[in-house]
Amino acid sequence: MNQKISKILPLLTCLAIMASLATRVEAQNPKNPAKAPAMQSAVYCNQVAELYGKELQEKANRECRTVYPCIPCTQQETGAKTCMQLTIQPSQESKCRATVKLADPKTGQSAPASESTAFTVSILQEPCFYDGVTLRAFVYTSNTTMPFNPKDYTYTWEVDGKPMGNSFQLYCVSGGVASVKVTQVATKQVGSASVNISFGDQTTQMTENGTGVKPIAGYQKLSFFGECPTYSVAIYQDGTIDWNGLYFTNPLGKRSGKVTPETIKKLQDKARDMGFLKMQNAYPMDPIADANGTIVFMILDGQPKQVTDNFGAPKELKELQKMFDDIIKKQGWAKPAPMKKTVDNKPAKTVPGVGTGN
Repeated sequence: MNQKISKILPLLTCLAIMASLATRVEAQNPKNPAKAPAMQSAVYCNQVAELYGKELQEKANRECRTVYPCIPCTQQETGAKTCMQLTIQPSQESKCRATVKLADPKTGQSAPASESTAFTVSILQEPCFYDGVTLRAFVYTSNTTMPFNPKDYTYTWEVDGKPMGNSFQLYCVSGGVASVKVTQVATKQVGSASVNISFGDQTTQMTENGTGVKPIAGYQKLSFFGECPTYSVAIYQDGTIDWNGLYFTNPLGKRSGKVTPETIKKLQDKARDMGFLKMQNAYPMDPIADANGTIVFMILDGQPKQVTDNFGAPKELKELQKMFDDIIKKQGWAKPAPMKKTVDNKPAKTVPGVGTGN
């Protein structure tokens, strides 16, 4: 009995975190900030980087993407409850690969906005199944209870010095260094950020199968805090399915299996029927800090498409995710991971590559 409990406890913890996401989203992006739920704070804001920085840096390095939680805390001077925004990029010591160095090679961190602005800009990265990374400009203001509305700003993107567009996000781009200039419409104040475009061994493995062949379908679970399963699968035209278990799942590491042509056809038919190619690239479109995300990737009629479900996706996308879950289950993967025997809660002495918002 104790063994069964120890196996399912991490999964139950993860489900509890996901169930509370709706409340966190409302607190982060409330329709009426005055009515936003109060945050529970256990630490002072000046302790957040030391307490959580090491764990978050390891997570960014492991998943080769930006992590950007807003961690509840208490201001030591006033006792006011708020949250401290951390933005952490994969460090140079990680397995992620960057083609060039930033101006500040010690941190590998997004270049901060000018001190004269009332907001700070960071660039968030998320690896794409097919190629490159998705980049999002994320703006932090001194009032963390106010929502980030991308429409309140204009954006000018460049990758390796070449203009790349004016949306607050770029999907699946490749290159060396990305930069964005953000202008607040109301005040005309300007902030900017730049970052290495990073991608890691896990992305290469899940997109090329070691042979240069691209997958026709993919599925990935991303996580924030808590022992949530983190893994990816890639399915190829010949029926090969590759698994990469990253964290809090079983098995860990890489595995391969086979699926039938009928299984692939059912996935493709479902995706076509639901209009997968016409779906938003992300749900919601606005970035959400500390969300546990699910990425679904498909190639239909020669056109690749990736959709990230952080929260509030249509039921048709949930149904497609369920089909991937069933395929993975039949392979004997994504089993609950054993519970850790010990937990190290000691704060890190040094926190490389950590940036904070105002």
